[in-house]
Amino acid sequence: MLAPERNQAGRRIYRPGDVETVLQIKKLLYAEGYTIPGARKKLQEGSGLQLELSLEDVRGREILQRLHRGLRELRQMLNSNYKGDKIPLEK
Repeated sequence: MLAPERNQAGRRIYRPGDVETVLQIKKLLYAEGYTIPGARKKLQEGSGLQLELSLEDVRGREILQRLHRGLRELRQMLNSNYKGDKIPLEK
């Protein structure tokens, strides 16, 4: 059911299909009240569950992605020992 591959360092590599499966499991457990064995059975039956993302979910994801990019840029600046008196910001 969910068996992510591992890279050379032994870390799990999750594919988009794996993420969809996890989201389906979460929906079954928390939104629909299934038990773990019940959710497993439902997924094995191939019940045709569809992943539904609302517009709000998509916007939230976009905001988080922008925030993540900004934090990575900030970390890069801090790691490069920026010595200027002003930090350049995106507009």
